[in-house]
Amino acid sequence: MNEPIYRDKEQNTGSSGSYFLGIFFIMVVVGFGFYYRSDLDTIW
Repeated sequence: MNEPIYRDKEQNTGSSGSYFLGIFFIMVVVGFGFYYRSDLDTIW
């Protein structure tokens, strides 16, 4: 009886992990975009 509960909990942590990974990836892309824009501003 404990197996399905453990399996469900494992899936929840996996989904939250991928959700956190997605947010981290978006933050990196946005940060890189801002850095790229500031670099272009200094060039121009």
